[in-house]
Amino acid sequence: MKFFSEKIPIGLNMLLEKLELMSSRLSKLKKNSVRTDFFSASKKYFFVAVFVTLALTLMLSSVAVSAEPQSRRVAVVLFNFQNDNSQPYTADYARNMVFGTISSYYNEISYGKLSLEGDVFGWYTIPYPSTSCQYTGWANAADAKVAESGTSLAGYDNVIYVFPRTTACGWTGLGQVGGKRLWDNGRLTLGIVGHEFGHNLGIDHSNTLRCYNNGVTVSMSGDCKEVGYTDPYDIMGSGTFSTNYAAHMSMFHKGAMGWLEASNTKTVTASGTYTIEANEVQTAGVQSLRIPITDGKYAGKYYYIEFRQPYGFDDYFRFRDTPASKGVSIRIAPDYARFTQTFMIDTTPETLSFEDAPLLVGRTFSDGKISITPLAINGRS
Repeated sequence: MKFFSEKIPIGLNMLLEKLELMSSRLSKLKKNSVRTDFFSASKKYFFVAVFVTLALTLMLSSVAVSAEPQSRRVAVVLFNFQNDNSQPYTADYARNMVFGTISSYYNEISYGKLSLEGDVFGWYTIPYPSTSCQYTGWANAADAKVAESGTSLAGYDNVIYVFPRTTACGWTGLGQVGGKRLWDNGRLTLGIVGHEFGHNLGIDHSNTLRCYNNGVTVSMSGDCKEVGYTDPYDIMGSGTFSTNYAAHMSMFHKGAMGWLEASNTKTVTASGTYTIEANEVQTAGVQSLRIPITDGKYAGKYYYIEFRQPYGFDDYFRFRDTPASKGVSIRIAPDYARFTQTFMIDTTPETLSFEDAPLLVGRTFSDGKISITPLAINGRS
């Protein structure tokens, strides 16, 4: 999938995203129901041992405070147009997708700290054609239709607007960053709406780096290009797998949202061997290992190291027998904060794909001062 972003200066910042429809690929995706049994006590929790060597002076900073559990009240508004009265989804489908699948996804990735509840309204026909992408006017008109039925949307935390696919809008999903509204252009799936809802929560994009040294691609250098939306192992990147599956957010985004406990983050202050537990399962152990960067373009930020396994919503082909589950992912980001992008390091820069970006067991990533080597993965059945 290809993405692009555009900041729109109309009140709240917006992120505009275009997802290229790839029907030939999507038709091959599995449509199994989501596994939710990975929290069972009978499951073994996986962890990876990582050896880190340092040659720098380190400074500590604060760790995000854990958030209290919350349920967000969401309105789903279905509308169509003067020139297109189609209803691509039933109200029941929308209800099951948003308050079933998407709510379950956020409950899982937040370790039980976030869920969605609310109502579905429509279908309504608004007094607009679909030939011009007037999404703000559309939303206002849809709000008016809901008000005519005797309901105010003021009491809802978020509003999801769903309408038939129109090529007038060059995007499939659109979300206000840190705002209330999101729009779904004829593609009501976990990948699309889950991603845009992340923007409503204040979560920015998950990207990758393409670095060069004298024209040769390398993992890290002073000449790195930031490639947007290309982190394949995060829903805020390109990890929007299918209708019912999407990648967990990275540990950085989870920390930014306050979904981690203090014990889940370890800031490295000395060379040594460290154990990281899998991203997907709530635990009291370390799940986010971070190392301060003191030199170069990313000085003042951290290398965030995490480990993934095919559990729950991550139990999908992209996580089965792939580099993501055979090593660690390394991302660059500042201290935990919302409205912040992450950048995954490609530890296999000789290939064009970012699917093999994670650092496999036995291999070493080094920036000249910091070296990271995954030693072993335990917990195999």
